[in-house]
Amino acid sequence: MNINILNGKNKFYFLIFVLVIIILGFSIILLYFHAIIEFIITSRVYQVLSSISSATVVPSYYLYDIVLVCQQDVVNVGQSISANITVTNNGEYEGDTQIEWWIEDVYGTNYTSGSTIVNISSGETWTSTKSLLVPSYVSAGIYYYKVRIIAETYSNTVYDTFEVQRPTTTTIPAPSGGGGGGGGLPTTSETSSIEIIEAEKIGSIDFTKSDELGIQTILIETKNTVYNVEIKIEETSKSSEATEAIATEDGKFYKHLKISPTNILNSDITKLVIRFKVEKSWIKENGIDPDKIVLKRYNGKEWDSLPTTKLSEDDNYYYYEAESPGFSIFTIIGQTLSSIEVLYDREFVVLLEVPKVYQIKIKNSGDFVLHNLSVYLQGLESSWYLVEPNKIDLEINDTVTFKINFTVPDSAQIKKYPVNILIKSDELEKTVYLTLNVIEVLEKTEFGNFRESLEQEIINLEKELRELQERGIPADSLYRLLYNAKEKLELAKSEMEVGNLSEASILINEAKFIIDVIKETISEIKPIRMGAFWSIFLIVIIIVALFIVFLVLKIRKESRKRPKLPKIEKW
Repeated sequence: MNINILNGKNKFYFLIFVLVIIILGFSIILLYFHAIIEFIITSRVYQVLSSISSATVVPSYYLYDIVLVCQQDVVNVGQSISANITVTNNGEYEGDTQIEWWIEDVYGTNYTSGSTIVNISSGETWTSTKSLLVPSYVSAGIYYYKVRIIAETYSNTVYDTFEVQRPTTTTIPAPSGGGGGGGGLPTTSETSSIEIIEAEKIGSIDFTKSDELGIQTILIETKNTVYNVEIKIEETSKSSEATEAIATEDGKFYKHLKISPTNILNSDITKLVIRFKVEKSWIKENGIDPDKIVLKRYNGKEWDSLPTTKLSEDDNYYYYEAESPGFSIFTIIGQTLSSIEVLYDREFVVLLEVPKVYQIKIKNSGDFVLHNLSVYLQGLESSWYLVEPNKIDLEINDTVTFKINFTVPDSAQIKKYPVNILIKSDELEKTVYLTLNVIEVLEKTEFGNFRESLEQEIINLEKELRELQERGIPADSLYRLLYNAKEKLELAKSEMEVGNLSEASILINEAKFIIDVIKETISEIKPIRMGAFWSIFLIVIIIVALFIVFLVLKIRKESRKRPKLPKIEKW
């Protein structure tokens, strides 16, 4: 019996369903692997840009030389950053060229920008100074000033870095006492009481507005029995009673409170414990270390940090208690996590017996002064280098440049040394990593052979990159790096011709570093492409398997519907 399983509308809908599933599956897989490849290439390009040099001149790419130099190293929020832009047309294209410039943070977020269209004839140079406003809402830190040139299908982007600072005051007004002589009005308050606290026993007073005030419970132990004790808590903003302000370096302020007693004096108290809580959302938003929450008390002349202990936590709060010698004005303060920004080359290239100086810039982006800040290089002989300065106190938002003076002896091995840079102060420790590439000065014969081998590698890489582009893989950034390497080879050749063997040796090693990064990137991309192929193959297998299952189920269903033949009895 011939059973037509897929007929009419059922067949049409099923085929549409299978087709949609196949298209969606292919699209998702291709987008996923395309994103991975983009990420790998971008990270590799960043590695090269941050390693080969801290200069802002990017070699020509196809048509243009672009030079970008920021006029200021440091600007405040709300101010403008200006940059000198010079574009030279070394090609033959003479049509309209679009030039764009913008400010970008280290996470890729763009802020203010500008653009213009110019016509730069072959062999001519266009120069201009462009200013951009640094928005008042941006955070302090390192930012990029970027310039992109677009001519038909060609584009190239260069950048320079600058630092943004947020001006800060040195003090914050002390918290309010509420009421009386110029004090600020309390925003929230609560009064709670206890009938009796017996001598040398602990009385507990709870507060219901702990979400607004932060204070949950106050425990009081007294010398003598006291009656009808009332405790009033007021959240305040400023105070005429506290004449001494709190320095901003002490931390960020969570709550300003005045705790006032009735029917009990500080002289009656042998022990006073204040239990309070701090919102986790506030701690996260302000980058606070939850282990560095402190309750401060004004003693009439200055602010004392009370012994504060973290007790527990739940989904929304951290819970603390602090022991105080008495009632007064209090402030809950949180210290931010130690934070620094480090700007340095990822690879240092030095020649044997040739002095070379590299710099490491460190910015204090935390909320307190870093004392005795110093830099140590781990993994190298200490006689190979000298760090200046030795130690320094780094103020909030300030930047310091440590100079590392290298003189590697002739007895050192020619190789790459992994180096740990330990950045240490009394408040923090941080380690970053780099490579010290120790090379020797190349003779002309060695240089020529080395350059020829690199030129052949560049030819091979150009072929591989063309193949990647033909297969839909984004390779523009790798092309730019490759032209960067070619430019460095040309510069190295020029230095060698004028007898500057040291500079030529450094440039040709930088070119080799770029070439090695491109080769590593391609080697990482190839397995991902194979992964995409096998993933698509697996989806096809799954679809075929589902189709077979569907057929089996339909056959079983049709079999059940067939009428049974009548049973023929024998005569």
